[in-house]
Amino acid sequence: HTGLREAAYRIGSPLQKLHTIRYDVLEYIQEIAASKDRTFQEMRRHQPGAKLKEGSEEEDPHEDCGDDAVPLGIQVPVGPGVQIPEDLTDHLKRKWLHLRRKEHRWRKLFEGFVDVRDPEKGMVDENVMYNTTKIPDLWDNLYYDMLT
Repeated sequence: HTGLREAAYRIGSPLQKLHTIRYDVLEYIQEIAASKDRTFQEMRRHQPGAKLKEGSEEEDPHEDCGDDAVPLGIQVPVGPGVQIPEDLTDHLKRKWLHLRRKEHRWRKLFEGFVDVRDPEKGMVDENVMYNTTKIPDLWDNLYYDMLT
């Protein structure tokens, strides 16, 4: 069928396209994380009298979060991520919580999309496998991000 041949021609190497998607998703996650960090710094500048954690000079960024708020680290926690209180009026904190939630969603999706065969070799092209059933989820996440 000519339509299938045209689609295959446009896609090129499916494996190379998956590598490109992986690079783009990682870059997007890094941009979200950087934006989240900038928003947190801006929030700190605008709220010098905010509550501090006991024994710390840092603000408690989880003060207005729901009970299921967990910090992101190397391992992505399960669940929906940070809950944003409906009555939260501070626009910077709302933006920061939204970015935390977005970062969590994308990291969780990335963990399901990319699988490293040998952790010692790292995430090089020859050492990764892809769960192609996650491609519609990538599309849905991008679409959702454009609407929110």
